[in-house]
Amino acid sequence: RKDIDLLVAWGLVVRRHGSGTYLVRKDVLHQTASLTGLVEVLKRQGKTVTSQV
Repeated sequence: RKDIDLLVAWGLVVRRHGSGTYLVRKDVLHQTASLTGLVEVLKRQGKTVTSQV
């Protein structure tokens, strides 16, 4: 759930109450389908990627 919250915050997916969670851009789906990691996809899009433990 926290991962989905991050994707929503980054603008990659949108939640629709009573309907589900959807990708915002089709090109994101295409990039992830090529077995590229999420971090790599986000970096290519110019996003700042961090992690906390």
